[in-house]
Formats: sequence, C-alpha cells, structure tokens
Amino acid sequence: MSREGDVYRASGLEDFFENGAIALHFVSGDGMILRANRAELDLLGYSAEEYIGRHIAEVHVDQPVIDDILARLLRGETIHRYPARLRARDGSIRHVEITSSGQFIDGTFINTRCFTVDVTDLVAARQEVSRKDEFLRQILDALPAGIFMVDAAGRLTYVNKAASELVTGEPKLGEDEWHKVFRLFTPDGREIPRDQRPMSIVLNENRPVRGVEAMTQRADGSLMPVMPFPTPIRDDDGNLSGAVNMFVDMSERKQAEDMFRLAVEASSSGMILADAAGRIVLTNAAAERLFGYDRAELAGREVEDLIPPRLREEHANHRRSYAQQPEVRVMGAGRELFGLRKDGTEVPVEIGLNPLMTGQGLMVLSTIIDISERRRAAEREKLLVRELHHRSHNLFAIIRAIIERSLSGDRTLSQARAVLQSRLAAMARTYQLLNQMEWRGLNLADIVRAELEPFGNRVRIDGPDVALAPAEAQNLSLALHELATNAAKYGALSVPDGKVEVRWSLTARDGGALLRFEWRERDGPAVVAPIKQGFGSALLRQVSSEARFDFGPEGLSCRMEVPLAEPAPTSAQD
Repeated sequence: MSREGDVYRASGLEDFFENGAIALHFVSGDGMILRANRAELDLLGYSAEEYIGRHIAEVHVDQPVIDDILARLLRGETIHRYPARLRARDGSIRHVEITSSGQFIDGTFINTRCFTVDVTDLVAARQEVSRKDEFLRQILDALPAGIFMVDAAGRLTYVNKAASELVTGEPKLGEDEWHKVFRLFTPDGREIPRDQRPMSIVLNENRPVRGVEAMTQRADGSLMPVMPFPTPIRDDDGNLSGAVNMFVDMSERKQAEDMFRLAVEASSSGMILADAAGRIVLTNAAAERLFGYDRAELAGREVEDLIPPRLREEHANHRRSYAQQPEVRVMGAGRELFGLRKDGTEVPVEIGLNPLMTGQGLMVLSTIIDISERRRAAEREKLLVRELHHRSHNLFAIIRAIIERSLSGDRTLSQARAVLQSRLAAMARTYQLLNQMEWRGLNLADIVRAELEPFGNRVRIDGPDVALAPAEAQNLSLALHELATNAAKYGALSVPDGKVEVRWSLTARDGGALLRFEWRERDGPAVVAPIKQGFGSALLRQVSSEARFDFGPEGLSCRMEVPLAEPAPTSAQD
C-alpha cells in the first residue's frame, strides 16, 4: 500500500476517499493502479480486484495520451481537465477529464492522485450540436433565397450559395463588410444610402426590419426584386452580437409562396395549414415538436386526429361552423382546449385561426401554443399566495415572541433595543437565505456559516448536508444566534484564543430523521450555570425538548436532538 494511502487513513479521510462522489485513483510511477475509490470503479464497471494492480494504460483508449499524462506528472507538473478516453469493462468508451498531480516525498515520486470526471454526455451533446450546426448550414446552403450573416461590426461571417451567386468573386468572411458586397436599390433603381438600408437599421437599432421591397444587384449587373428580412442576433443578455439577412426573390409567384412557407417555418409556435374539409396541408417544425409527428406523417390527415377522442365530435362541429363564417379569431376562447400527441399524451393548448382565400379555396392557418408552462405558473402562483399567507402568520407570531422576550426582564431600553435588533437581524438572514432558495428549505451548514462567518477560523464546522424545512430553519437560526451571541459576550468567542466547535449528524428513522446537534466552546473564560432561564435557553428547549447544557470549566457545551420532517441527504462536508 502506498504511503499516500497511509496518510489518508491516518488523517481520517479514508471514508472521504472511498465514498466520494468524484472518481479518484492513485497510480505508481511505473503506471500501476494502486488504489481506486468506488466512484472510479462504478464509472468503468470494474470490481476492485479486477481494476487495482493492472497498468493504467490498459484502460486508456489512446496510448499517447496516457504516456503524456504520466510523463508530465513524473516531471512534477500538475494537469487540469486533461481530456482522455477510457474503455469500460463492457467495452464502451467513456470520455473523461483528468485532473492530477504527483505525490513526492523527499524528492522521490510516490504516486499520482487522479480525479476523473465523466464528460461522456457533454461530449455527445457537443457532437450533436456540431452535427445540428452542420445540418443547418446544409439547409441554408440548399435554400433558393440568398442568406448572409454578419457580426456586430457588419463583417460577413456566412454567405450561402444563393447569396454568393449575387456577387462577383468569393466574399472574404471576417473581412469584407456586407454593404460593400451586397448593394441595394429602390424599386425604381436608385441605390439606397448605406444608413437607410434595412441591415444598417438592424445593426444600429438592434431590431428586425420587415416589409421593405427593394432590388439587389446580381453578379452580371442586372437587378433582381427582393424582399430583405434582416434580423438581429442577440446574446443571452439581449445585446446585439450580429445579424442575419435573407433576400427573397419576388420575381415570381412561386417565390412568394416560398416566403410564406419560410415565415411559417420560422415561427416558434406550432402552425398547421388545413383546407376547408380539415385535411392538413402544411405544418412547421414547431408543430412537429409539439405533437411528436414528422410533417410527412401529418400531411393529408384530418386535424381531429390531433384532438383527444372525447373532444373530436365537438371540435368537428366548431370547425364546420367556422367554415361558414371564417374570421380571424381565437378558437375556444373561454374553454379548455387540448391537443393529442403521437404518444397518446394530452397537452393544453391555445389556438388562433386565420382564414386564407387561395386558388384552392378556403384554407385555415392555425397557430397553436403549448400553455402547459402557463398553467403550471398559475398553479405556482396560487400556491405562492397560500404559502405567503401561512408564512406571514408564522412570521408575525415569531416576531411577537421575540419582542416580548427581548423587552422582558431588567434590561434598559437601550439594551432591549440592541437585543431585539440582533435577534431580528438573525431572523432576517434566514429569510434572505430562504428567499434565495425560493422557500424550498435551507442547508443547515449555510445557516451555521452565515451566523458564525464574522469569527473566521476560530470556529470549526463539521457535519453532513441537512436540508431543513423553512420553519425548522427559522427556529435553528434563532437558536444558533443565541448561542453565538452568548459566546461573543461571555464565552469562548469573548477572548482572543477561544474557539467553538459545531458538529451535527443525521440519523434516519421511521417517518423522518433525527438531527443531533452539538455546540462546544473551549479555551474561553470559566463559565457558571445561570441562575434563571433566559430567552436563549427557552428557545433552545423549544427547538429541542432534549436540549442539554454543560457548564464545564473548559466552556459551555450544548447538545440537542431535533426531529426533522423527512430524511435529508448526508453527503460529507469539510
């Protein structure tokens, strides 16, 4: 066994090594695997007997990679997030990132310490994004409309095939400015000034421009009637990062139809075009995603196929009635509407209807919006109102109790004000943490750190993650504040060398969990038991009827057992 392993066991970190959430292994200087924790073994599917003792290169797919890693570690380098591929026991490949350093004692290399993070899903996601980007690029290149993209400074970053046919020579991406490559004219042939061109407006004002008819110049010098569709490209903060422009050829009626299809396809809402008989003629990608069908599967089907069976007859009657008097309107306003997905699940929707008179007769364009999130938001709002009422009632009750106890006794008005402000500030900190967590509860460690942060390294905290319900968090926060205030005034934190240890553990039991909490002071002044019970003692016993106090010569100790509503996670924590 390596000296590194001995150090780990001696320092009490053996359990951390074996049961840590991150894969970890030790490798000797000649590449032999010395130790591996459970996360490492689970990642690759090996047992300890199969994995430990073999050469690390046996699990690496790429020999040059592991050779480079070992060489750098032997030189004393530290590697961070080194990408590698590992072969699992079942033959599958896991993409990982390795962070490692060597352990040297008296200048002698002992072993490596390697943390292995599985990024297989991330790599797959990146590959999928790259594939989709390439797929989109192929689609854009296949479109008959000219499309080009620019950065925020107006330099060309992409030009599709149709757009490149409008210019002489190959545009230099990243160098050429769009206005020097693509010239734009009014319908009567006058060149449009640069600052009045739709793309310039987009770049200057960060907004799309629509409805402009213009002429662009082909490579042979002739003019072609187009409708440009410049649109800003924004980052996550809404700032302009570039723009995309599309020239739709308006020379023929066919191009107008293509423009309609592009507009429908670009919509983020599901759109379905159906004839007067309710047969589906056209769908967009959003409708495919909404209902789970390919558009080829939907073409020619009746719209009632997308309605739950119990509602189909009623929907067909509404559709026939609408065909008698078509108008732009919201179908089913005031009543619930549901769509039926391919997998048989239902989705609440809102539908808008737009009649279109065409050469083939009446067509109806339906805009379909999934309102599932809207309904969930409404339910969350109702829950929030109920919770707000309940929490307000509890808050006032707590404040009332704090005020009564702070103003009782023989304190002066100034003393009572200071005590009251301190206790309200402790409660306010807890409420701020609860708000940050959207009232889903708090980690006990966060409450302890927030209260004891001013005392720095004089406080040692040790315990697992424990999720507390809001009411539990409020009570423990106030109890902890009383302990800290007492220690700062009279106990270990009132002298320079005094220290406080805060420990807790969690034990699952039927119907919940039991939190064992201990506060121990040492190296402080001698303490004596109080003559009468104060607010702090009363509060601590309210939190835990089993609260025990020990006023020993080394300092105050307090132990509590607090029943919790349900078990909480118990991951280790320094």
